[in-house]
Amino acid sequence: FSYPDVAGEEIEIIEGKCDASMTASTAAKFSRHLLQNRLNFDSVQLQALRRGLSTVVPVELLRLWSWQDLRERICGVMEVDVESLKRHASACSASGHSSKWWRDTRYWICTFSNN
Repeated sequence: FSYPDVAGEEIEIIEGKCDASMTASTAAKFSRHLLQNRLNFDSVQLQALRRGLSTVVPVELLRLWSWQDLRERICGVMEVDVESLKRHASACSASGHSSKWWRDTRYWICTFSNN
C-alpha cells in the first residue's frame, strides 16, 4: 500500500506491498497503517527540534506551556505596528506605488492577525 505524502512523493505504508490492491478486506489494515504513518512521519524532525530546545529549556518545563505559548516564546509576538514600520521604512513616498503598498500591507496584517 502507498499514498502521496505532503510533498507529493509516494510513500510505501507496508514494506513490499506498494502494488497491493485495495479491497474491502484490506481497507481497515490500510487505514490503520496510514494513520500510524501520518502520526509519525515527522518524528525525526520533531526529535531534532526537541533536542535543540532542550539545550535552552529543560524538557520538563516544556509541558508547562501550550503550543501557542511555546510558539510565542520562540517566534515572538505576531504583531506588526504598521505606523512604526512606515516611519522607519525607506520607501520613496513620491511614487504612486507606496500608498497602495501601505494600504495593502495594513490589509494583510489585519487579515492575518485576526486568525
